[in-house]
Amino acid sequence: MSGSTNVTYIVDDSDSSIEYLCASTHQRVTNSYFRDTWSSIASADCEQGWFQYKFNGTKVHISSPITRYGQDYTVNMDSAGALIEYGNGIYTSGPLSDGEHTVVYAIGREDLYPAFDYLTVEAGRTVIVDDYDPDLAFSGNWSRVAIYPTEFDYSSGTYQNTAHWSNTAGDTFSYQFYGSSIAVHGIISNTTDGDGSIVLSYSVDSEKATTSVSLTNDTNQSIPMAQLFSVDVPDGLHTLVVNVTFVLNLRQIGIDFVTYNASFDNIDSMPSSPSASATPVSATSSSNTMNVGAIVGGVVGGIVFVALLALFLYILKKRAHQRRRIRAAAAIIGRNYNPHLDAKHQPTVEAYQMRDQKMGP
Repeated sequence: MSGSTNVTYIVDDSDSSIEYLCASTHQRVTNSYFRDTWSSIASADCEQGWFQYKFNGTKVHISSPITRYGQDYTVNMDSAGALIEYGNGIYTSGPLSDGEHTVVYAIGREDLYPAFDYLTVEAGRTVIVDDYDPDLAFSGNWSRVAIYPTEFDYSSGTYQNTAHWSNTAGDTFSYQFYGSSIAVHGIISNTTDGDGSIVLSYSVDSEKATTSVSLTNDTNQSIPMAQLFSVDVPDGLHTLVVNVTFVLNLRQIGIDFVTYNASFDNIDSMPSSPSASATPVSATSSSNTMNVGAIVGGVVGGIVFVALLALFLYILKKRAHQRRRIRAAAAIIGRNYNPHLDAKHQPTVEAYQMRDQKMGP
C-alpha cells in the first residue's frame, strides 16, 4: 500500500446535505467563493445552532470567516457539548475516530457577517456502501419497502433512507471488496410480541463465519443502524455472502449498508469495480477462448487479404496487357488507313482485334 494521504472532499454551502437550523441568507455571486455561493446568518437565534453536517471521516474543516478577528463562535461535535472557539470563524477539528460524525456550527452576531463558503472532510479508510449500490447483488424475494409495519426512531434512521427487506428463508446477497475487514449494518425489526426469530448466516470467501444473528426479542421495538456482522480478513480481494436461513412468526430483517476497511489509501489507487476485477476460473477459461478466437480470426483474415491482393494484381496485369495490344493495333491501323475508303468500311480497333485473334500467330 502506498503512503499517500487520505482523500479530502469538499462540500459547498449550497449543498443539500448541509442542514441550516435558523434563518439564513444565501448569496450567489460571480467568479468569487467556491461555486459562486456563500451563506450568512439572518437571526440572533443562530447562536444556538446555525447549520449542521453529518459525515464519515477523520477530520472536518469549516470555512466561515467573520469580518473581525478575535470573536467567539461555538462548535458542537457529536453532541459532546458546545465548545467556544475564538478567532476568525474558521474551524478545523482535531483527529476524529474513523466513522460517522455530526458537527453543529453556531454564531449569533449578525454584525460580524459570517460568510460560510464550504467545508472539507478528510475521509478515512472505512468505505460505506449503501444497499442500493449496484455492486451489492441481491437474490431472492428482497423488498425495498418494509414488509410489515416497522417503527423506529427516525433520528437514527436508515442511511440514504433506503433498506432491502427480507422475511424469506433462502434470500441472499453478496459483495466483493478489497479490504481487511467488513461489517453489515441493518435494522433489527420485530413485528409481534410473540415468539419468533430470524437467522442470518455469513461467509467470506466460501468459509462459513463463526457468528449468526438470531432475532428473538419479545417486543415490537425495532433497532436501526445495528451492526449485524463483522469480521477481520487478510488484506486483499474477498467475497461476502449473506443468507437468510430461518424465519419464524412474522419476522423481517432490513439490510441498510456495508462498511469495509479498504486496502487502498486513496481514490487514485481504488479499483474501479471489485466485482469486475475478480478473476474466477470461468473468467480465465473465457479469456483463453477469446485468445484462440482472436488467433483463428487473424489467420482467416490474413488468408482473405492475400487472396484479394492476388486478385487485384491479376486484374491490373490483365488490363495492362489489353492496353498494350490495343496500342499495337492502333499503330497498325494508322499505317494501313486509307482516307478514300467509304466511312462505313473504315477499320476499327475492335474489328482489327477480332481479325487478329482469328488469324492467330
